[in-house]
Parts: sequence; structure tokens; C-alpha cells
Amino acid sequence: MKLGGLSSRRGYYDDYYTRNKRSIRIFVILAIGIISVVAFLMSLKGMLLTEAETKLLEYTRISGDYIKTSEAGKQFMDENWVSGELTIIPGAKNPSYFHGNAHSYVVTLEGKVIGALSKSGMTALSNYGSTVIHSVRNLSDTQFYQDVIERKGLVELLKVESGEKYYIAFTSPSWLENGYMISIVPYQEIHQEILAVWKMAIVIVLFSFLAIVLAFSYSILHRNRIKKQSTDMGEADKITGLPSPLIHKKKVKDRITRGNVAFAYVSFIIENYDIIYQLSGKQYCEKLLKQIADKIQSELTEGELLTRYHDDEFGMLLEYQGELALRNRLVRLLKYAGDLPQEDNNFCSITFQCGVCELREGMEVKDIIRNARQVRNYGVNGYTANIEFYNEKEEEREEPKIEDITNALIQNEFLVFLQPILKLDTNEIAGAEALVRWNHKMNGILAPNVFLPMLEEDGSIVKLDMYVLEEVCEYLKDWMDKGRKVVPISVNLSGKNLNRADFLTELIGIVDYYKIPHELLELEFSEASVYKSMELMKITIQKLSDLGFHIAIDKFGAGFSSLQLLKELPIHVLKIDKKLIMDLEDSEFSNQENTIVMHILSFAKARNLTVVAKGVETKEQQNVLINQQFDMLQGFYYQKPMPSEQFEKLLDSSKA
Repeated sequence: MKLGGLSSRRGYYDDYYTRNKRSIRIFVILAIGIISVVAFLMSLKGMLLTEAETKLLEYTRISGDYIKTSEAGKQFMDENWVSGELTIIPGAKNPSYFHGNAHSYVVTLEGKVIGALSKSGMTALSNYGSTVIHSVRNLSDTQFYQDVIERKGLVELLKVESGEKYYIAFTSPSWLENGYMISIVPYQEIHQEILAVWKMAIVIVLFSFLAIVLAFSYSILHRNRIKKQSTDMGEADKITGLPSPLIHKKKVKDRITRGNVAFAYVSFIIENYDIIYQLSGKQYCEKLLKQIADKIQSELTEGELLTRYHDDEFGMLLEYQGELALRNRLVRLLKYAGDLPQEDNNFCSITFQCGVCELREGMEVKDIIRNARQVRNYGVNGYTANIEFYNEKEEEREEPKIEDITNALIQNEFLVFLQPILKLDTNEIAGAEALVRWNHKMNGILAPNVFLPMLEEDGSIVKLDMYVLEEVCEYLKDWMDKGRKVVPISVNLSGKNLNRADFLTELIGIVDYYKIPHELLELEFSEASVYKSMELMKITIQKLSDLGFHIAIDKFGAGFSSLQLLKELPIHVLKIDKKLIMDLEDSEFSNQENTIVMHILSFAKARNLTVVAKGVETKEQQNVLINQQFDMLQGFYYQKPMPSEQFEKLLDSSKA
């Protein structure tokens, strides 16, 4: 089975990917829109400035044409050009450009102003006078003069020593030898005109952009409303063909209202669904969901209901004839739904987590579904499927906080028990597994399912792993110092450790500090953690194996298992999950389980792996396992987890 699309959370991810892509598209569209608006406004500013410079040059040329064609202008050229005296050229009209604040002058190559075309120009000249003219580059510069002539005018922005800025336009008409026509306008005058137009453009653009955003938002809302309406009308699930959750809930409410038949609501999900998705991809998972839905649907009686909420979460309404009867039915129903054909060396024995809430008078549908979901993940209870029933005490059930758990770790409230592992042929103790319990100050000894999931999610599980490892090393060190019999101890390690740069350094440091031979420690990783970080797991396991540690894969066969992928790992021990063991004695299921176990044993023997059967609870299971030729056995049928002192005494007797 080839690796499919990776996922980081449990569930079916296509809806998430679709929403994510849609969000990215919206973000890109908005970003492009904003960039376009900014680019437009900057371009507009540039165009307005160019237009202002063109107007200033035009005004300069008009002033020059007046001097050339008017009598006053001709007189000025005849008299004042020669004398060089400053005078006003009468009769020239000051155009309305720039609110009358632009003024034209006749200037010699030496920078001497000899003619102003208006009285206001003469007044303005007295205000900024020679400061502006003298700040201009050397007007007698030949190259500058040629540039003015060739380009038919230039406009420059000039900043004087006082900090004020002016735009100056230069022209040199053909009839004016050795001189310039110039026009001067304050920078602020042009800037205000540009700013006024720019502000108006910004307002128009923002209103347009807002209108587009509102139209786009309305389009999305309208589309979602139509989609919701289609769902409200009972659109079937596209993958399974089951009724929509809304229609399902309406029918559940109808069953409650009638009240003539007792029902219970069941919420269930597929265990390790994210791993199945990771290994097999979208197409296989859609097929899997469809097959599960079809199988369960075929087993429902009249009045019973089934729907798929999202991803791998299903909900169903079943007749209720007592907890034991419903539990037995669910075990068989979910077992039947989970037994799917073997494909590509993957033994597809799907298992489920299941929560049940009995329907009682006065209960709301939303509360019933919430209650079933609430107890769904409370943990293993010894049945093939994890089935938990809701009762009123669940309302008072107080989940521990992560702060309480981490404080318990600091205060050494965790106990490390040992459960013997026996050789099948001699019944002698060949090893033990370290199992942690919480010695709670108020509630006594608490099982791992109460605190391990929270530590795993929080990441603090790595601290507990190292704590357990050190406790085990202390046990082994004590036995060796006393000269007692010593057997390998298995220590469970979370896959979270793989992301720690100092993981191997810390682990080896603890073991070597107590001078424990590496072969006396068996490091266990769950099958699920292998699939979640396959490449990193291969590297880590290889390093640990090279250092002499024994490596075990725990909980193999708990749902979707791949022998093909295990070929790539340098492991020594394969531990078969107890769910698979429990089914071996059931005549209704034994054929398929026997086939799966035979394949696993054949795989293990070909690679010299030790195979351990976990969770052995009955003599019947033991007899089946003996026939299957397992190497070692572990379970309550032999011994429960016990304190190290009790295990030490048991070990001295050599047999359990």
C-alpha cells in the first residue's frame, strides 16, 4: 500500500483542505486587489504630476509667444534686452493656472531677471527674488542650454536654503538668443492640486473596492445559504449515501416523541483513522467509509437510523433492550463492519471507539448526541470495540487537568508496576512490561487512560517516559546488586520523543548512569506512532538497535496494520494487540482472526522476531495461542501488573 496524503489530525481531511484552499484563494484575491489599488494610486499621482509640469511649460510658452507677438514685447526686447534693466512687460495676462500663483520671467544666461510679465510676478520676485534664481544650476552651462532647446523645455524641482521648494519650467524660444523664458510656481501649489484629485480618487476607489468586497461576501453567503438549504432538504452524504445529519436528527426526535419503543443513541469513530488515511489515501478511505456504512445499514431493523456526521464519525439509533444485550449486539455489529478484505499486505481489521446514551423521556436530541460523544473516548473496557455507556454520574465526572498531572509527575505520584511476560512452552517468566499508574491523593490508583491521553496531547508524555525508564533502571540495578535473577524489562516510549533533539542522549545517559546492560531493556513503540513518523522512526530505531537495545512494536493488529511497512524496521519483538487475541476464542469471528494471526506469525518467523500475545484473559484464549505457536504470553490470566517488590519475589520462584 503506497503512502497517501499526510494528515496531522484524526479524521477525514477533504473538507478541511477545501476550506483551506478557499481561504487561500480569497486571501490572494484581496492581496492582488490591494496591490492593484496601491499601484493605481501611485500611477495616478505620477500622471497628475506630469500633467502639472506640462501645464507649467505651456504657461511658459504662452508667455514667450506674448513677448514675441505683442508690441509691448517687441519694445521690451529692443530696449531692455540691451540695457539689462528689470521691467514689467505690460499687457500680459496671467493665466488661471495654479490659482494665479505661477509667474513667468525673461532671464539671461547669466541668471539675471530682466523682465516680469505681470505686477504680481514682480511682487513675487521681490519675495523669493534672486534666492530662487541663484539656486538654479548654472544657466550658462552649455549642456543645460542645449537640453532645454532639444527637449523644447524642462521642468525641475528646486529646494532653496530656507527649505521651500519650487517647480521651475525652462524654455528657450528660437527668437530669444542667449536667454530663457522661465515660470516659477511654489511646490505646495502643485501638490495641493494633485492631493485634491488624489483624495477624490482614493474615495472612489475605496467605495468601489468596498462594493466589490460586499458583492463577493454576499455571493459566498448566498452560496452557503443555498448549500445549507439543500442540506436541510435532506441531501444525502456523497460518500456513503446515508441521510444528512439534519434529517437524521429530525427522525431521532420523532422516535423520542413517539415513545413506544426504547432506543439508545450510539456515536462511533474509527480508531487510528488518520493513520489509515496516511497509509492509504483519499480513495481507499472513501471506499472504507462506504463499506462500513453499507454493512451497518444492512443490519439495522425497521425504525433504526444511521448517518455520517463528518470524517469518520457516525451516529446511529438502535433499539434498546438492556445494556448487556446492546453491548453484545454492538460488538458483533462493529466487528462485522470492521472485517474488510485484505489488500496489499495490509490486514484491514478496523476497530471502533463507541459511546452509547439511552434515550429517556424529556431528553433533547442535542443532549443525547453530546452524551454519547462524551463517553465515546473514555477508554478500553475489555471488549473488541471500545464501548462506553453514559449514565447520570458522567455529569459529575471531573476530568483531571493537565496541571494536576504535571504536578503529580513532579511530586512522584506515579507508580511503575511490572506485568510478567511468560514463555509459552515452559511458563517461565522471560521478562516484564513496565506499566504506569497514578497514585492519586484523593482517588487512589488511577488507570493510564485517565491521564496518558492528556499527557500525549500536551507533549509532557516524554517526561513521564523518562521517569518510567529511570524507575526501571533502578529496579534492574537493585536486582543486579543483590545478585538476584534479572530479566529484560519493556518500557513504552511515545512517538513524541522522536521530535526531541536530546532524546537519544538523555535515554542513553540514564541507562549508562545505572550501568544497565542495554540488552536488558526492551524499548516499545506503538504501531500507531510508527506510521505517524515513519522516516524518523526508522532512523531512531536503527540507532537504538545498533546500541544493543531490543526494539518492540506494541499493539500490532489494533485495527489497520501493515506488515509491508514493518519490513523496513530493525525490530526484535512484535506484540499482538489484545483486541485481536480476544476474538480468537469467538467461533463467530475466529476464521478471519486465525488467518490474520497466521500471516503475522509467518512474517515474524521469517524474520526471527519474537511474537508476544498481549491481553490473555481466559484459558480458552491460552489454548488457542498455544496452537498458534506464539513465543510468549502476557495478560491477566497469568498475572496482573504488580509492584516491583512483588515481581521480585515472583521472579525468584521462576514461574508464575
